[in-house]
Order: sequence, then structure tokens, then C-alpha cells
Amino acid sequence: MAAFHQGWLANLVLAAIASASLVLGAALPSLPVLRLHLFQHRLSLLIGFSSGIMLATALHELIPEALEQNPAHAMTGVAIGFLILYTAERVTHFHACRHRDCEVDDSELLHTHGENCAHEHDASHAHAAHEHIHHFDTMALVGMAIHNIADGLTLAAAFSVAPLVGVMVVLAIVLHQSAVGVSLGAIMLRAKRSHRRILWAASIVASFIIIGVVFYYVVVPVGAASRGVVLGLAAGSFLYVAACDLLPHAHADDEGWSVTACTLAGYAFVLLVAKLVVGS
Repeated sequence: MAAFHQGWLANLVLAAIASASLVLGAALPSLPVLRLHLFQHRLSLLIGFSSGIMLATALHELIPEALEQNPAHAMTGVAIGFLILYTAERVTHFHACRHRDCEVDDSELLHTHGENCAHEHDASHAHAAHEHIHHFDTMALVGMAIHNIADGLTLAAAFSVAPLVGVMVVLAIVLHQSAVGVSLGAIMLRAKRSHRRILWAASIVASFIIIGVVFYYVVVPVGAASRGVVLGLAAGSFLYVAACDLLPHAHADDEGWSVTACTLAGYAFVLLVAKLVVGS
């Protein structure tokens, strides 16, 4: 029982660290340095590295452990985890909107509002665009909150299986949440939200990681069968986020091989750490 409580507290601390990485990432777009092209390029490299870590963690750590814990239903969990995030992003329009009509340049809006009365149609279009972005940032918060519960469940289940799996999962979550935080901060900044409101919203969304950990210990019956399903759900969510969300975002402004190299480096990093730990 003492070990159980120690594990619970340790996971809550790690969940708090992951939550803090999201809040810190959300604060970054307000800083002038983020407007530099060099920083944006380096952010793409970080996202690529994070994608590689998530892919390798899902394929080489989470899925094998899920199959070992619950061979009958592990892959069902993988499919459900993938489809839940896909559905959540489609419903909230977070992923699809980000790559299409939500990209409205503020300078264009200001120019449009500066036209005279003969251009009222353009001004109305700019107002509608602003309203669309305001609605979109709320939907993005909902989608992120759903995903963060899954991250909390993943963190708790991974550490309950093996320390190595837990370490890889925490690293993947922290890097991923940092990148997500930057996206959230940029979305809300574009929607003309104040810096205080951005931090407040990010803190609430980040708290769902901690809620996921608590949910795992309080609601989910902790056993091999349930751990297998949760790890499967985690693997499916990692695969979706890495392949369908992070990688397209990282490659959006990168025409070279740098993001690809960082993705492969992140993948190789997980394999290297696993080999060193198992071989020691």
C-alpha cells in the first residue's frame, strides 16, 4: 500500500511537470523572439524530434507492453485511442481548421478595417474571420483537454508497468505538450486574447493531465487487463498525434531534410535508451 501511494504521488508530480511544460509553451508566442524565423525553424525541429520519440515509444514500448498485459484487447485499445483523437479533432475542428481558413493574417485584417465605407463588404469579411478565430480557439481548448486526459492515463499506466516505459512516455509527453502549448498560445494570441487569459486557459487545459492520473488510480480498476487497454489507448493516441498532427505541422514551413533528420533522431533516441537500459 505504501508503494502504491508513493507511485501515485510520483505520477502526480510528473503530471504537474508535463502540465507546466504546456503552460510555458503557451507563454512563448507572446515573446518577441518567437517572431524570428530562426526560432520558428528550431521549433519545427523540436516538433519533429518529439514526433520521432512518440512514434518509437508507441511502436516499441507501449504496444508490446499492452499486448503482454492484455493480448486479447490491446489492439482494440490502440484502434480506439487513434479514433477517439481523430473524432475529437474533427468535432472541434482543431486540426483541420489550423491548416485552412483559420490562418488569417492580422495585418490583412487591420488593412481591411482601414478601408472606407465603399469597402464595407471586406470589413464584414474581416469581422467574420475574427469571430471564426474566437470560436476556433474555444474548440481547440476542448480538443486539447480531451487529449490531456489521455496523456494523464498514459503516464500513470506506463509507470505502473516499467520505469523505462514510464521515462519514455514522460519525455514524449513533455516535449509534445511544449509544442502544443506554443500552438495554443499562437491561436489565442491571434484571437486577440490577453496574455493573462492565455496563461489561465493553458493552466486549465494542462490540469487535465493531472485529472487523467487521478482518474487512472481512482476510477480505472488497476490490473493487468485494464493496464493493457490503457496502454493500447495511449499507443493509438501517440500514433495519431505524431503522424497526423505534429509531423504535418513540422513540415508545413520546412522544405529541406532537417525536420526528417530530427524525427529519425528522436526515433533512434528511444531505441538507444532502451538498448542501454536493457543491456545494463
